[in-house]
Amino acid sequence: MRWLWRGIGLLAAVVVLAVLAGVFVVRSQWFFDYVKTRIVEEARRATGGQVEMERFSFDWTTLQARVDGFTLRGKEAAADAPLVRVGSVTLGLKVISIFERSVDLRSLNVQSPAVNIIIYPDGTNNFPGPDEGTRKLWSDQLLNLKIGAYDIAGGVLTYNNRKVPFEAHGENLRVNMDYDAAGPAYRGEFSS
Repeated sequence: MRWLWRGIGLLAAVVVLAVLAGVFVVRSQWFFDYVKTRIVEEARRATGGQVEMERFSFDWTTLQARVDGFTLRGKEAAADAPLVRVGSVTLGLKVISIFERSVDLRSLNVQSPAVNIIIYPDGTNNFPGPDEGTRKLWSDQLLNLKIGAYDIAGGVLTYNNRKVPFEAHGENLRVNMDYDAAGPAYRGEFSS
């Protein structure tokens, strides 16, 4: 019986140490740098564009992630404004299952997004396409999002030098997007 209690005590100590180690890792600069690198790599691979991000932070107590200074460059010239530039994005996360690594977006707050769409005289545009290897990996679905509540503020859409301000607020946003290499074209559906 004594060995059983010692075993249970040892197991409890290991679990407590594992939880403490997890908390320290999630709060470390290494974790922030790792996640920032992964976000940039995945966005670049999925879109085929040049991706930059100034900062990533994560508050594990509230399960909120924040990205500052996100830029996606498409086929536009270096002197032109990028395809997408976002001041900040704050994501409220909801853990569905730790074992399946399933997380939903409880909320999305986007500040100062700027989208710059250019249609060139030959009919092409500045949208990039996913890398060749990514097309095969992402052929079924490029993007599949469910967001509980969203708020997009201070946005500007520029279409061939015509600027249109935009904002969006709502609940239960659903976005599905595919890339059709035969087009080439992005196809998507959204509802809110």
